Amino acid sequence: MSRRTLDTDQVVASAADLADAEGLDAVTLTRVAERLGVRQPALYRHVDSYDGMIRALGLRGREILADRLAEAAVGLAGDDAVRAMGRAWRAMVRDHPGLYAATDRFACAGDVELEAAVERVVAVLGQALAAYGLVDDDRVHAARSMRSAFHGFAHLESGDGHPDPVDLDDSFDRLVDLLCAGIHQMSPVAPCPGPPPPRPTTPLRKNHPGPVSDSSWTPAAASAATPAPSPARASMTCHSASTAPGSSTSRRAPTRRPTACSR
Repeated sequence: MSRRTLDTDQVVASAADLADAEGLDAVTLTRVAERLGVRQPALYRHVDSYDGMIRALGLRGREILADRLAEAAVGLAGDDAVRAMGRAWRAMVRDHPGLYAATDRFACAGDVELEAAVERVVAVLGQALAAYGLVDDDRVHAARSMRSAFHGFAHLESGDGHPDPVDLDDSFDRLVDLLCAGIHQMSPVAPCPGPPPPRPTTPLRKNHPGPVSDSSWTPAAASAATPAPSPARASMTCHSASTAPGSSTSRRAPTRRPTACSR
C-alpha cells in the first residue's frame, strides 16, 4: 500500500461512512485501514484501539445530532420547536444509522468529553423550551424527557422495533403531542392548550367550533376555540363556574378533579 498523510478526522470520517453503509459491527481497524489505503498500524497515531475508534464515532454522532437540533429550532419556539427538533432527531438517525448506533456502544460516564457532548444535546433542547417559561430544573427535566422519548422512538425505528403496520409518522406525531401536553402542564405561564383534538368520525353540528387537524393545531388555536375563563377562577382552573339559564341565582359548578391545566 502506498503511504499517504492521514489525520484523525479522515480516520473517523472513513469509519463513520463504513458504519452507516454496513452497520456499526462492520467497523474494524482492518476495514478502515483498507478503505484509507494504509496499513493498520498507521491508524494508531490517531486512535489507540478499536474501543477508541468506537468512542470517536460516538462523539462525532452526538456532535452532529446537536448541530441538527440547533439548526432545526432556529426561529421557532414552544410546540413548533419541539416538533421540529423531533423531526430533526429522526432524520439524523435515518441519515447516519451506524454513527448513531455508536452513541450507545461506548459508555460516557466518567468521560469528560463524552459527557460534555451529551450535555450539549440536552442544553440545545432546553434552550428551545424558553417560551414555556420553565424554571431551570423543570427545563432540564423537560429536555431530558424529550431526549429519552426521541432516542427511544428512533432507536426502535432504526432496528425495526415497530413491526405493527400502523403508520410510524402518525405514531411519532402522537408521541410529540404527549410531550407538548406534559411540558404545558409544567409551565407556569404557557396557555392551557388542552389535549390534542380528536379526529372526528362523524359530521360536526352546525356552528360547532369543532376540532382542528393535527397539522394546524396550536395552543393559540385551541384557546381561541375555548371560552375564556372568568378572572376570579382563572388562577385555579381552566374551567369557570356556570349559571343556570333563567335562574335568578348562580349555581356553583360541580367540583372537578384537578386537570392537566389546573394551577
